[in-house]
Amino acid sequence: MSGAFAGENRSAEELREALIDLGRARDHERQMRLQTETLLEGLRVLTQAQNKRQVFAALTAVLQRFAPFEEAFLMQECPGGGLEVTESTHPAFDGTRWQPAAMLQRVLSGKTVAVFDVAAVPEWQAQPLAGDQRPRSALHVPLHAGARCSVLVFTHSRRAFFDKHHVATLERFAPLTRQAMASIEYRERLEEHTARIEFLATHDALTGLPNRVLLAEKVQHMAAQSRRAGELLALLFLDLDRFKHINDSFGHGLGDELLKVVAARLLRTVRETDTVTRLGGDEFVVLLGGLKRPADVDRVADKILRCVEQPVTVDGHTLFVNASVGVALFPRDGEDLASLLKNADTAMYRAKDEGGNLSRHYACSMSEHARTQLALAGALRLALERGEFELHYQPRLALASGEIVGMEALLRWRSPSQGLVPPARFIPAAEENGLIVPIGEWVIAEACRQARSWQDAGLPPVPVAVNVSGRQMRDAARLLAHVRHCLASRGLSGRRLEIEFTESVMMQDPGQMRDTLAALRGMGVRLAIDDFGTGYSSLAYLKRFPVSILKIDRSFVRDLAEDADDAAIARAIISMGQALGLSVVAEGVETPGQAAMLRAMGCDEAQGYLFGRPVPAPEMAALLRGRHAVLLG
Repeated sequence: MSGAFAGENRSAEELREALIDLGRARDHERQMRLQTETLLEGLRVLTQAQNKRQVFAALTAVLQRFAPFEEAFLMQECPGGGLEVTESTHPAFDGTRWQPAAMLQRVLSGKTVAVFDVAAVPEWQAQPLAGDQRPRSALHVPLHAGARCSVLVFTHSRRAFFDKHHVATLERFAPLTRQAMASIEYRERLEEHTARIEFLATHDALTGLPNRVLLAEKVQHMAAQSRRAGELLALLFLDLDRFKHINDSFGHGLGDELLKVVAARLLRTVRETDTVTRLGGDEFVVLLGGLKRPADVDRVADKILRCVEQPVTVDGHTLFVNASVGVALFPRDGEDLASLLKNADTAMYRAKDEGGNLSRHYACSMSEHARTQLALAGALRLALERGEFELHYQPRLALASGEIVGMEALLRWRSPSQGLVPPARFIPAAEENGLIVPIGEWVIAEACRQARSWQDAGLPPVPVAVNVSGRQMRDAARLLAHVRHCLASRGLSGRRLEIEFTESVMMQDPGQMRDTLAALRGMGVRLAIDDFGTGYSSLAYLKRFPVSILKIDRSFVRDLAEDADDAAIARAIISMGQALGLSVVAEGVETPGQAAMLRAMGCDEAQGYLFGRPVPAPEMAALLRGRHAVLLG
């Protein structure tokens, strides 16, 4: 019997163990099925998430079915160290910073950390939660390690709540969540790059202003509005005066900063409904809508000119810049962007021709002028290539003796179709299109060649003066190299060459100009200020610059005998020049009376039709042979 009972007990024990194993197996199966369902559901919702906030919301909703946590947080590593809560189911945790102590360092290294009692962790003690809300256990699951770590944190108010099944499931979710977040980060970067590309396609990279592409859309839209409302639409083409000089003198970096300042000023000057664009370089366009009459445009243009001319300080340099503005009105001056831009550009160049720092409205006659100037520019290029330029020479006399002491080389163009063209007809065009530089270099080279020819012929060593433009002076290195080459190649002393320039040219960049003039003076070249009295006329710069000659502008000589003011100005210039040890030359002397008054004032030299008109080189040679033959009258 006892054996039978023993067998029954063993059978019962085995049955009990089998039932326990079966229960464990069913529990494991249930856990695995739940994990699988949770993973599948998580995969579904994670793939539908569009941003990190949606990832966090979807993930916490799914995981609640398996691990009924009370709060969840998404923390990310801060650039300066520590962790910061970026998403949370508890608003009190938003923005909390965590210092990476030993436990968090393990998280950052990629290890899951389960905290059975957060009371032992200083980071948790610093949180503002109190009472029943304070968590007692926490689970930290790293999503990825590397440059920037993200950590999912789950908490519960019960101590040691999370078990190995929770850990296993959450760790299985980590790769899915990591992949979803990586995909979202990639998408966000792609969207940022796409937005940046789209922005750059329609905006200027330097100033952030709309560019020509967006301007075309704005013109089309505002033109339609203007037509419906019966209002004016104005396109203002703005170009900074002498901006290239600033770039050349201070560098493109400083020039770019100046352009940013101008862009900001333009935006502040016009209304929010108006459009300011940058076409490139120093060219801006302002589109004004809702205007009743052309006078409204003039007021805005004047405001723009006044705002641009205010001094700008960049990198310790105080800069002064002006602008020229051309105005074209829709539909009078054009019905599309191309025609409005073309006509406003033409009007802008008319403003520049008139001295700059002003605005001009487009007129049909301007287009004809522009076409004429374009044709003239082409003809000048051919003239330079074909050798159609020549120099005429006008003598300069000492008023005391009547002796020829110098001459000025004056450019002439012998056109096959137009004959001898005076400089007033082509020099402005050459200045505008930059041809004045190669033409000016030809003048210097030809004057040096002719001076050497006269020297070889045994004629008196009279210096030849040539005029140098502002464009030539701004490219100092090129000018100095060219003068040095011309003198050396002809074996000519620098004393046989004089260089004339106006006061305004000298004051464009006084520092650079002083160095350039000193270098010319070092070659033996004499320097003359032309048209003196019409510009700055400052004693201060006359003392600083190594000039030798002052030439009184002809406007003060013309009415010398009739205008007491002109006489007083001429006398003052002569006295000032002599006090500084400079030779003073009067230009435009045409009558014996003018010559007599200038001689009585103590003027040193004179030049004008009274003593001789500009003549070709052979006739000038004849004058030099009879050097004392000129009568003063």
